[in-house]
Order: sequence, then structure tokens, then C-alpha cells
Amino acid sequence: MNNTKRSTKQGRRTNAPTQSSSRPHGAADLERAIFVTGDICDEMVTALTPKIISLTQNSGSPITVYIDSYGGDVQAAIFLLGLLRSPDKTGQRCKLRTVATGRACSAAADLLSQGDYIEAYPHAILHFHGTRFLKKEDVTAEYARDLEKDLHSEDKSRSVRLAASVLPRQLHNYKRLKDEMRNAREKSPKTFTSYEALAPNSGLDVPAFVYALSDKLSRRYGRMVWDCLDQTESRAAIINAYRSVKVPIEHLPPPIHAALKQYKIPSDAAESIAWDILLLNSVFANRIKTDPKWSPSSEEFDLLQLELEELQAVAGKIFQTETLDQLLLCEEQFMSVSDRQFCAQYGESTDAKLRKKADEIIDRAYTKIEPLWAFTVKLCGELNKGENRLSPEDAWWLGLIDEVIGTPTTRRELPDKVRASLLKQMPLAEAEKYV
Repeated sequence: MNNTKRSTKQGRRTNAPTQSSSRPHGAADLERAIFVTGDICDEMVTALTPKIISLTQNSGSPITVYIDSYGGDVQAAIFLLGLLRSPDKTGQRCKLRTVATGRACSAAADLLSQGDYIEAYPHAILHFHGTRFLKKEDVTAEYARDLEKDLHSEDKSRSVRLAASVLPRQLHNYKRLKDEMRNAREKSPKTFTSYEALAPNSGLDVPAFVYALSDKLSRRYGRMVWDCLDQTESRAAIINAYRSVKVPIEHLPPPIHAALKQYKIPSDAAESIAWDILLLNSVFANRIKTDPKWSPSSEEFDLLQLELEELQAVAGKIFQTETLDQLLLCEEQFMSVSDRQFCAQYGESTDAKLRKKADEIIDRAYTKIEPLWAFTVKLCGELNKGENRLSPEDAWWLGLIDEVIGTPTTRRELPDKVRASLLKQMPLAEAEKYV
């Protein structure tokens, strides 16, 4: 979609997964930095391309991207990120440190979120919203329908990319809030009775995590995470029903069975169709459970398609494949050391038995992390709807950044002397919340 733009400027209609890493040692060398300021556009890409290629091809040291932009052309931002992530001739890629120095809005926020280590100055503003369209021609009904599908597709892709970036930071927040989570369970047990599908029987206690997380956020985003939890619970019930079936083809209606047989659909394709239909039926069953008067004729099918796509992002195998390396690096709460070593050695083995065992280990690990992944996908989907202007503090707790510069709000270990120095330089009212 060449006309897609994303911007938050008043009056204008304009329009990737990593894991958190340690911050590069010392102050960033400005010779290995680029500045994304103003409108992100083709002219900016043209101007920055020679510098980026020189940085990525001549050294493996980290690159710092300073951002102060209202946003701009999505495709131009994708080009910039592609250049920054290009490996050199040896296959090595430079780590990216992205820094919001002022505004990181729209496409600029997307660019910021794809850093390996993400920072923001305390005065910075982060702004996420849905993809927008810059109208350059008359719009027919047919074109409007196609455009809506393209916009929804772009929003979904961006949300999943953002969720893959956010998830490791949410795991960090989860560990940080364990005491608050335990206290919440003890003091308010009734709060969690309506979240049976997300019960912490085998993995992470997402309801207690959201309870503790909401206390750290401003009122608006505190409400948002609770709304996302409610929807994650509803979808967990759908996925649980979906997975209770072992052979999906046996549950297809006779007319679909006949069509698959008549047109000689290959077995792999037929099974994929069966799983999609089974997921749709699980959604319908949940609709009836929620509202006995519901009927398919009352359904908004565009919204249904979006829900199915978000469910597939959680229930499907794509996420497991994309985050295999990340899961191997997680702590023992997901995999033991021996399991991680086994998967690293035999995950791609030609021996079917060894590969099957590695797959089973990965599946068990995924089951443990899936509730948090489902919540994160929903949260990032909500951030890409409407207008969401965030302070660096909210962005940190939502897992969007790693550090608020000049404060103890950071995911790296701070020496006591550094922490004390930072607190001394902060206003007393601000410093008190870190004591």
C-alpha cells in the first residue's frame, strides 16, 4: 500500500522481534549514530542511506538511532529499519540502540520499538495509533473494502511485531512484580475467580501480574490492561475448547467433507482448513455461551476476521517458530538448562526421535508462556487502535522501552553510586517513588 502514512500532527492525514539486551557500555559514539528528525519520508531514507551502509558494513559496534519525529511514511520507516538491520559480509548484525529524544510518534514509534535496547528521555512523548491512509484519489465502495482489509492487515502485522518486541520486557516486569502479585493473591482472592481459563496451573500468573501492573500505570493505561486481560480470558476459553479436539477433520460438517474429497484437497491443506473451521466454530460456541440470543446473522464479519487472526497468532505454530531462540534463553521457569541444551543441539536434527523430543520440550515451554503472549498480543493490538499518547514511565511498564534516561527506571543493573547520584539530581517528589 504505497499511500499508507502514519502521523499524529494536528490537521494532517498522513500516514519487527527482538529481545532486550544490555545497554551498550559507555556513552554512544556520535560517529556511530544517526538522527531521525522531522517527517519520515523517501528523502530522509535517501539522505541517511550512505551513513547507515557505512556504519553496518565497516564495524560490528552498536548503532544509536536518535528519534524526534511525528511519524510519516510507513514504508520509509521499514526501509530505514531494513538498512539498519542488514548484516555485513560475515553475517554479523549491529545491535541497535534507539532513543526517543523528543517525540516518537506513529511510524517513528514503530521504528523506536524495534531497537535491541530502547530508551527515552523523561520529557519524551511516545504515540501509537492505527495505520492511516493519505487519500490521493476518489474512493469507490470496492476500493474502500480493499483498503479496509489492507489497513486491518497492516495493523495486525504491526501489532504482532510489536508484541514480539514487548514480550521479553514483560517477562522482566513479571519477575520484578512477584512480591506485589503474591500480595494481590492473598489480599484480593475474589478478584481472580473470573479468570479460570488463565489459572496459573502450569505457567505464569497473568491475572495477578495485570493486577500489580495496573497499579504502576496511569489511570487510562491501568484500565487498558484490565480490559486486555478480560479479552485474553475470553480468548483463552476459546483456545482451550479448540485444542480439546485431537482430529479436527472428524468434526467437519458433511458438506465440507464432501467438498474436500470431491476436489481432492491434499491432506495437509485439508487439515489446515479443518483447524481454521474448528477455531471459527469455537468462537461461535463462545458467542452463544456469552449471549444465548446470538446468531451468525448479527455478527460483524470484518471484526470476526480480525479476532480469528489474533487467535491464530496465539494458537498457531508461527509464534513458536519465531521465538524459539528467545525461549531457549529464558530462565528455568520455562525450560531447564538441560532442556535448553538439548533443543540447541537436536532441534534441527535429522534423527526423527531426537527432533520429536526437542519439539515436545518446546511445546511444554510454549504452554507456560502462552498466557502472557496472548495478553501481550492483545495489549499491542489496543495500542495500535485509536490515539495512545504515552509517558516514558507508562511506556516502561508496558514493556515498550528499556530505560528512562536519567532515572533509576531501567532494566540494566545500576551500581549503588550511580543510583544515588541519579536520585540526588531528580526533584524530590520524583525521587521519593524510587526509595
